[in-house]
Amino acid sequence: MDISTRKNLLNLVQIGKDLLKKPVSRVNIETGQYEPIEGEGTNEEALTHFAEILSMERRERNSKTAK
Repeated sequence: MDISTRKNLLNLVQIGKDLLKKPVSRVNIETGQYEPIEGEGTNEEALTHFAEILSMERRERNSKTAK
């Protein structure tokens, strides 16, 4: 989409919100279909977890360089 109207931008925001609520999934290379991964939760939960890991890593690196 290359028409940045208010309506299109709001639609993109809604699409993003909808994707966050979907379960974590991977593409089955044999079928090309997305398949949910059991026990992985939603994309939102996975992103939150990933952000926590990145934050901890940054804190560790900063504490090592401060010494």
